[in-house]
Amino acid sequence: DSIAPCTTGMYSLSGERNCTVSPTGKYVPNGAILPITCADGYFQDAAGQDSCQPCPAGYQCGDKTQAVACSNETWSDPLAMTCNECLAGETCGTEGISPTTCLPGTYSYAGDSVCRECPAGHRCDNPAAVPFPCPAGTYATAGASQCSTIPPGSSSLTTSGPLVACVAGTYSVGGVEATNCTVCPAGYMCPSTVSADRKS
Repeated sequence: DSIAPCTTGMYSLSGERNCTVSPTGKYVPNGAILPITCADGYFQDAAGQDSCQPCPAGYQCGDKTQAVACSNETWSDPLAMTCNECLAGETCGTEGISPTTCLPGTYSYAGDSVCRECPAGHRCDNPAAVPFPCPAGTYATAGASQCSTIPPGSSSLTTSGPLVACVAGTYSVGGVEATNCTVCPAGYMCPSTVSADRKS
């Protein structure tokens, strides 16, 4: 019998009669004697190949025999062996690609696939931190990144708002004393709703 070299994607050891197909996760380029394991970040899901494929973004190729899609709470760059968990303050969406940082006024926990709106009565200036309650004398509507001081001439029963403008004959100096508008006391005049002045 004549001697013929193994074709691309196949190999044989010394003394073997037949060529063997290269398994998945490996490849046999021209001139190679043995299968070569795919390099880190590459995979080959078919037998008898002469090269490996690069692992795409949004996938992990740890065992080198296949590309496995990242879950909604994880992501990966190209040539990744494993997927990365989405950190607090980020969202990974559904594509498994590089995460997006949550905007001020929103937040997320580690592994979240969406950014959450900051609840009323809280501030979310750091998307990676839990919402922080507004202190007395301030308020915040949903989606706020900062708590605002209750201004003079207004009141708010809670730190969630809404602001209520004081009516004529009442006033508010704002801040911690502004849970309600105060009725203008006897002996004072209140030409505006921001203060009470003693009659002269």
